[in-house]
Amino acid sequence: MAKAKTTKRRPPKKAARPQKPISKPIAAAVEPRKMGRPSLYSEEIATRICTEIALGKSLVKICETEDMPSRTTVFQWLDNNIEFQDRYARARMAQADTFADQIVDLADAAEDANLARLQIDARKWTAAKLRPSRYSERFLNEHTGKDGAPIAVKQITADMTPQEAAQEYARSLEADDA
Repeated sequence: MAKAKTTKRRPPKKAARPQKPISKPIAAAVEPRKMGRPSLYSEEIATRICTEIALGKSLVKICETEDMPSRTTVFQWLDNNIEFQDRYARARMAQADTFADQIVDLADAAEDANLARLQIDARKWTAAKLRPSRYSERFLNEHTGKDGAPIAVKQITADMTPQEAAQEYARSLEADDA
């Protein structure tokens, strides 16, 4: 016996609802007051930021004030404005000098030795990171040849006779003296 083929009934399709036209708000004749922090680059604000940094204030503290831009805005300014990059870099170097100057004052005025040590170490570390050429405790020894030239390397191999090795060594000493 063959089974009769059954088909599933589908519900009838509903007609699509007509969409309401999207109304756009009419632009106000008067521009709304800007909210939030300033985001457009301003020489006046850039100068204030660099001055505050040079005096030892952190960028976090500077940007917390209401009339200053956020840190991300300052970083965008640094990416987009080469003159501001240069001024900011000089302000950071001056900040390192400010921290170095503060170290002696902190040590002289200290009542709590542990607190003073903590403040001094923080300033020493920051100054060393901001201006390592002046305040880092790491010394860089560069080995170079005569007048900054690369070091001349002479090979003395096992297949040389002792006389050949001695002559090669003497020539390398003469080259260093020349």
